[in-house]
Amino acid sequence: MRTRYPKPPDVEIKNTVYMREETFLDLITPNVDTDSLVALIEKEGGIEAALYRLYPRLDFRTALANRLIIIDGDRPDVDSEEWAQIIEKFLLKIAFPIVVRGLVKRKR
Repeated sequence: MRTRYPKPPDVEIKNTVYMREETFLDLITPNVDTDSLVALIEKEGGIEAALYRLYPRLDFRTALANRLIIIDGDRPDVDSEEWAQIIEKFLLKIAFPIVVRGLVKRKR
């Protein structure tokens, strides 16, 4: 997946993260079919409660270990575990809930 956006002039880019679109989708898509997802959300009483019982199709550390994700840069400023924590925080706190809500909305 390679989308380039202009960077703010005062921010130095040290690293670039590369992955295919399929990898990104696997990182943010729950490992459950949509009918089961809707049933779980109804059983748990809402998306927020159900999110803690859902897991993405692919774990960031697994993707990184299998070189589905490549981190490149002249001056890496964090190690792979720090990258895992940074990206998982983004994926699980922001992207994953958005995708779950979108799947449920589409099903209803």
